Amino acid sequence: MQKSDESINKINDFIQAQLREQKMDQCGTIEASVWLERKGILRNDKSKPGRRLRVLLRKGMIRGAKIGQGGRWVISRVKIR
Repeated sequence: MQKSDESINKINDFIQAQLREQKMDQCGTIEASVWLERKGILRNDKSKPGRRLRVLLRKGMIRGAKIGQGGRWVISRVKIR
């Protein structure tokens, strides 16, 4: 299922807002997935936590995302546009 630009923007904006609010420089995929699920923005896959977000990460749709040490995705806080 293809996410609309509007829902991708909502996901990006929410993750970045959480990073700023919690004064974090970066977070992991599962942590961000929990935030998104709690807010009702992106449902989590119970059998594979973080999977739906990782799909978006691989497609290059999440701002501040990169593969960190150990080959795990991290999402870094970016400057506000």
